[in-house]
Amino acid sequence: MTVTQTAGSRPTRKVGLVTGSPDIGRCGIHDYVLALAQSLRGTGTACEIIDQRDWSLTGLNRLRHKVRLSDPDIVHIQYPMIVGWRSLGPHLLGWLSRKPLVLTLHEFTSFDRLRQASLRAFVHNATTICLTTDYETAHFLRAFPGAAAKVRTIPIGSNIPRADRTAHLDAPPYTVTYFGQIKPGKGIEQFIDLIRVASAKQRPWTFRIAGAPVGWAPHYIEDLTKGLSGCPVEWILNPSDADAARVLADSHVAYLPYPDGISERRGSFLAALYNGVPVVTTDGPARPQGIDAIARLAPDAESADAAIAALLQDRDTWERLSSAGQRYVAKHDWSRIAEQYRAVYDAAVAR
Repeated sequence: MTVTQTAGSRPTRKVGLVTGSPDIGRCGIHDYVLALAQSLRGTGTACEIIDQRDWSLTGLNRLRHKVRLSDPDIVHIQYPMIVGWRSLGPHLLGWLSRKPLVLTLHEFTSFDRLRQASLRAFVHNATTICLTTDYETAHFLRAFPGAAAKVRTIPIGSNIPRADRTAHLDAPPYTVTYFGQIKPGKGIEQFIDLIRVASAKQRPWTFRIAGAPVGWAPHYIEDLTKGLSGCPVEWILNPSDADAARVLADSHVAYLPYPDGISERRGSFLAALYNGVPVVTTDGPARPQGIDAIARLAPDAESADAAIAALLQDRDTWERLSSAGQRYVAKHDWSRIAEQYRAVYDAAVAR
C-alpha cells in the first residue's frame, strides 16, 4: 500500500487511471482522464495514467503487470473508451488488478441491450460505479437495482479551458460555430443544413466547424461539403485545447444539434458555456433542469436559424445567456469533481 498520512491531514492515495489513447484524432473520454488526473494531483492525490491500447488476452496480461508495478491503492477505469470498446477486457479489470476498482460509466443510455447486459461483470467487481448525470444514474439503477449501494453521480467537466471572450454584438458578420468530434451521427449534418438555410436567406453569418475527425470515416468531411461551394464555412481540424477555447470565445453562437438531445454529459456543451457562448441545441429526455435560462432549443435547422437570428438581434438576451451559462458550469468545475472522486477513493479503500 502507498497510503501515507501526516498529523491532521487526509491520507495521500495513489490512483491508477486506466485509459486508452486513440491512434488517430481525439477521444473525449481520454481527454477527460487527463483533466481529472491534473485536478486530482491538485488535491494531493498521486496519479499514474496507465495507457492501455491492447485489450487482447496478451494485452490484459501486460496490463496486470503494469498495475502490479504501479501498485496503486485504487484502480479507476472509464468505460467505454474509443480504444477497446468492442472488447470484454475492461470488464475483467477488477479480477486482474486485485485492487479496489472505481468505474466511471459514460453514456449508459446509449448502450444497446447486449452491451448493457455485459456490464454485469463490472457491477459484480467494481467497488464503486460513478455515472455522470442523474438521468444516466436513474436508467442504470432500473437495469441494476441491486447495485444501488455502489452507485454515485459525479458530473463531468469541460476538457476545454476558458479563453478571453472576444465576440461582441457590435456589427455583422457574426460567427456560428459547431464544436465536437467530427463523425457521422454527431449532428454535424444538421449544422450543414443550417448553413444552407442561412445562406439561402443571405444571413450575415460565417460558420466554423471545429473538432477532431475520426480515422474510420476518411471521406466524411468531403461528403459533407458537397453543395456548400460559396458558403462562408471554415473547418478547424484537430485544434489544441487552447485553440478550441479561442475559437469558442470568438463565436457569437454555438449551434450544437445533438441527435439524442442536450444532456449534462455533453462536454462540447459545457465547453461552449464555459467560454461564454450562447448555445442553440436540440431538446431530449435528458435535458438539464432550467435549460431555458442557459440555452435555446430548436428541433431542426429552420428553427435553429430563427432562434439564432433572434439572439443576434437581442443584445440583452444574448448577454444574459452568456453570463447564465458561465454561472451554470460552476458545478462542473474540475476542483469540485476531483474532491468528489477523492471521497469515492477514501470510501473504496475503507471497505
